[in-house]
Amino acid sequence: MFRNYLIIAWRNLRKNKIFSFINIFGLALGMATCLLIFQYVSFELSYDHFHQHAPDIYRVVNDRYQNGKLIQHGTITYPAVGLSPAMQKDFPEIVHHTRTTPTTNRATVKVGGELFIEKNTPYVILRRHFF
Repeated sequence: MFRNYLIIAWRNLRKNKIFSFINIFGLALGMATCLLIFQYVSFELSYDHFHQHAPDIYRVVNDRYQNGKLIQHGTITYPAVGLSPAMQKDFPEIVHHTRTTPTTNRATVKVGGELFIEKNTPYVILRRHFF
């Protein structure tokens, strides 16, 4: 019975080539789009979740507007005597603060016995114990 279904499907594919192509192409495009969206969402949701205090970690984002239009969106490493102490003073919920610094060259990270060489890796300068 399954063999008969395959034979009928093959005959219909050969008989209606354009219709079959549109259906198969649409299905493949939809599946590829779904996989790409899933990959993007899983990456975004995995950011900083390795840390035990992940729900308590926040990142300051800088949006610059000119004439009501967004011209820059991103993060800026502010001086240590600038934004972080002021925010900690204004918001009592902030327990600790630190800065991230981007590196333009390669960084070598050792985990266990393995060495990893990463490019353009931001790192954190800890001035005191975090949490």
